[in-house]
Amino acid sequence: MKPFNLHNKDKAYIFTLLIVIYTLLTIVVPILSITSLPLSGISIFFNEYNYLLLVTVFILLYVIFTGVYAYNIKIDSYIINVVSFRTITSIFRKDIYMDIPHDMLKSYFFFNRSFTINTILMLKIETKSEKIIIQRFTLSLLSKRDKQNISNELDKILISNGRGE
Repeated sequence: MKPFNLHNKDKAYIFTLLIVIYTLLTIVVPILSITSLPLSGISIFFNEYNYLLLVTVFILLYVIFTGVYAYNIKIDSYIINVVSFRTITSIFRKDIYMDIPHDMLKSYFFFNRSFTINTILMLKIETKSEKIIIQRFTLSLLSKRDKQNISNELDKILISNGRGE
């Protein structure tokens, strides 16, 4: 089995950077202009259309709540390695990290939530003591092609374990 490696770190950090720039341009700049230059054209515009600021705050809170996750999935001949972490708050929290031997993988599935950029990969794992564990990994900006590639690799493992079709 040739090694499989898939990650979205570049996409996740660029998306996070775009959110930060969006926040600066639509919240910080208007508030600074309203407070420091109250009679300027920009201040008058944002005073007149203040609902734009509320829409921006709502969008920003939504993105912060759902999160932007970077992930790295490596599959080699023996181990499935999955790492998932938030791009902004990963400094303060521990990453979700797991190394899984192939023979422990029982099944997997993807769960897509409505109105979000996140897909959840759920791995059903059977330990040596026959205890079933379900581990969830949040994957942001997962394309259909990447999802299919992950599925193909995990299906190969399940087939070699005698659990696939």
